[in-house]
Amino acid sequence: MAEDKKTKKKASTKTETSESKNQGPGFGIEKLFLKDVSVEIPNSPPEDGMEMVLAITCPNILFPYAREAISDLVTKAGFSPVLLNPINFETMYMQQKEKDAGAAKRAN
Repeated sequence: MAEDKKTKKKASTKTETSESKNQGPGFGIEKLFLKDVSVEIPNSPPEDGMEMVLAITCPNILFPYAREAISDLVTKAGFSPVLLNPINFETMYMQQKEKDAGAAKRAN
């Protein structure tokens, strides 16, 4: 009987320590925020090249994502799939520049 009490005591001590280990101090991330950020791009396009980047490169990067989002939205709404045709932003930019140059010539 004495041995029985010793084994029960040891078993209960083991259970208590394993439970206390499981209930130790908790850790959880509640919020993440960005305090400060900076981006430096050496050898980035000069100011006169920035217009082409904004008119050609950025739309070329963003258009496929917009195209997919529109297609998914229309399909999920229950309509027939709509696929927007690819756009050549470089050609559009050149045409606009020619149009602007022609208008400036006529104004002079």
